Amino acid sequence: MNHFAAIASIVNASAFDSALKKEIEFEQKLKALLEKYDMSLKDIIGIFEPDAGGNARKGAAPTAKISRRERIVKRGGCRS
Repeated sequence: MNHFAAIASIVNASAFDSALKKEIEFEQKLKALLEKYDMSLKDIIGIFEPDAGGNARKGAAPTAKISRRERIVKRGGCRS
């Protein structure tokens, strides 16, 4: 049974390794394209999600602040 666990760990490690290699390759290609077109990751995110990053209110008109109603305190009871 111990031999089977060793083989399984080798298979999992190689699958993880190949997935990691593909991810690193993708990242390198993406960075190369970003440099080629003089863009950043923020630019790409802005294309796919225009409202992301707190830019949703950038062009919106400011909202008027509602003033609070004055509070009137009535004191009752006896005064000495």
